[in-house]
Amino acid sequence: MQQLVGDGSEAVFVEFPDPHMNSCDISTIRRYSERFSGESITASRSSTVQAGSFWHSVFPSVVPDLVSIDVEGYELEVLNGLDLVGQRPNLIIVEPKNFNFIAPQSLPVVSHLYKNQYSLVAKTPLDGFFIDALEPAFEWIPRSML
Repeated sequence: MQQLVGDGSEAVFVEFPDPHMNSCDISTIRRYSERFSGESITASRSSTVQAGSFWHSVFPSVVPDLVSIDVEGYELEVLNGLDLVGQRPNLIIVEPKNFNFIAPQSLPVVSHLYKNQYSLVAKTPLDGFFIDALEPAFEWIPRSML
């Protein structure tokens, strides 16, 4: 059985011929749908499991140091399902689509992480690396970077 991880709400999961493109995010689905004919795309409605509940089923007594989220535009919903107050991974990697270095917090995913005291410390063409700015292990990083 397949489980969708998110914020606990209901979602439509769309499967494309290329499974790397599967998504629950409406704008991503629209963009990817243009690449395939309607016959090759399937959709199903399902409740999502809160990311924190899923996390506890996999890691019942530990907080992972690293969480990587690559869910084709559904990152904010997954982050909303995590308890970033009591269960804080040291590093979260997400794919912030349409990232703008001049106004990074204009993206809801980045803004959400900053509001929860995570700071962007590295960026690749696809991924953003956010560290827990409250974690004592990162005290060596200049505060001006956080």
